[in-house]
Amino acid sequence: MAHRCGISVQVSLRYGTGAVKVRIPEDRLLGVLMPEPFVEHGQRVQVALSKPIASEPLPKLLDRKDKVALVVSDITRPCPTWRILPHVMRLLKSSGVHRDNVRILIATGMHRGHTPAERRRLLGRYAASISQVADHRVDLVQHVGTTRRGTEVSVNPLLLDADFALAIGNVDVHYFAGYTGGYKAVIPGLAGRETIEKNHSLMMLPNAEPGVIESNPVREDLEEAGQFTGLRYIVNVVLDEANRTVAAFAGHPIAAHRAAAKTMDHLVKVSIKEPADIVVASAGGYPRDINLYQAHKAIENASHAVKTGGTIILAAECREGFGNSTFEDWTMTASDLEEIGRKLSSRFILGAHKAFAISKIARRAEIVIVSDRMKHANPVLFRICKNPEQALDDALRSHGPDASIVLLPYAMNTLPTSSRQNETTVNAPARESVL
Repeated sequence: MAHRCGISVQVSLRYGTGAVKVRIPEDRLLGVLMPEPFVEHGQRVQVALSKPIASEPLPKLLDRKDKVALVVSDITRPCPTWRILPHVMRLLKSSGVHRDNVRILIATGMHRGHTPAERRRLLGRYAASISQVADHRVDLVQHVGTTRRGTEVSVNPLLLDADFALAIGNVDVHYFAGYTGGYKAVIPGLAGRETIEKNHSLMMLPNAEPGVIESNPVREDLEEAGQFTGLRYIVNVVLDEANRTVAAFAGHPIAAHRAAAKTMDHLVKVSIKEPADIVVASAGGYPRDINLYQAHKAIENASHAVKTGGTIILAAECREGFGNSTFEDWTMTASDLEEIGRKLSSRFILGAHKAFAISKIARRAEIVIVSDRMKHANPVLFRICKNPEQALDDALRSHGPDASIVLLPYAMNTLPTSSRQNETTVNAPARESVL
């Protein structure tokens, strides 16, 4: 590291359930982009449930004889479901709904199912006390309608069998649906493969962008599709960088989601004056970096802070590797950056869309994944480095003595935006960063 001059600052980046450290030359550091901190925790879950948005309170919506489906996020999401469930279950009990009439559906979408230990981690004591807990299966679905964009909507029949359906989840930036949460719990969470593929294919259209909701074709389509499914109520939470609940929203799946998205806009959108040569980022640790399929979203956010020709260094453990066999196959077999787009434009395939997303970023910036778990990489798209210090040394050597650096310690919760992008659909101004 003899090429470094002056004072260096040591930073710790979340990595799996631990951390990795890297020293950054202070004179090269343009700034540290962070989510807006909450001085006080926001509205609590029980308060949100007592004052639902565009909806009656749960006790007025439920009949004691109702069969209730509770849709929850899978293990790849940081939602503290086990903390939210007690509040919901108390309201169900006060409404006269017997626990035997409650079914929990884990919205895995195209992801794998869960081990008993993972279910306990997700659901806490309810993993054992509620007898009907099921992972979604994309091959067991029922057709319910067709959207205006031609998406044939098929969903889990266990959802359709319920008299009342409620979804619990957290709201994060999403690289083509704007934000997670809302009806996204069921589309794609409980949808069939063809439904997911058609909806996801809209990512290739204009306005399918992070932090964009209105006029976003993916969000519009999934919300139209969601209305065929019977989902009537959501409990969505906003988390800080430590995965603590800072605000909660309950009520109508669209109206309550919009309120959560407005809060997220204020938290995660950070205005930058200029991009940097090098972006050093962390996905935020487990479960956000459980695999590259999930951690890729941090690369998307980091790409908004890097110059054309620059380097993105992402610390992401990826203990489950790529996390999707199709994603891995398309990534590892690509011979050039244009190949994936050409193939995907002729036939959209789930999993391949992640390879396409990474290829778009790789066209304008080098991508380096810091991981001691990832076994394979295709240097056409990205390379792997086990040591963050080495990754940064390589980038500094490549970009020269005047190379600038931006740090994103929580890249999944931070969306760098230029002044041109700051007019958002929910009218929340982006904050000025320390750049």
